[in-house]
Amino acid sequence: MRLKPVFVFPLLLILLTALTVSQPAHGAESKVTIKIADCKTCAQKVRVGVILENVDGVTGADYDARKEVFVVSFDDKVTNVDSILKALIEGGFHVRGRPTPVK
Repeated sequence: MRLKPVFVFPLLLILLTALTVSQPAHGAESKVTIKIADCKTCAQKVRVGVILENVDGVTGADYDARKEVFVVSFDDKVTNVDSILKALIEGGFHVRGRPTPVK
């Protein structure tokens, strides 16, 4: 079965339009370390992880046991450090110091 040229051009135009439509812009991924006071048990670490993952824009949260800090990755077009800290404080945790950017 051969398509007639009359049908090929509109189909090609639709395909090219779909491929060239710009995708929504994403912000740069940022990372910070956050130290939480008295976060020693596994249950507390899991709870902190759940709180962080429920913040819109947070893309990851890992605990660095050696440094005793959480490494939090986030899309800076969607959220910011203050919003992350607010979620932790509302969750009942005390943040020690100011978060440190990870390079």
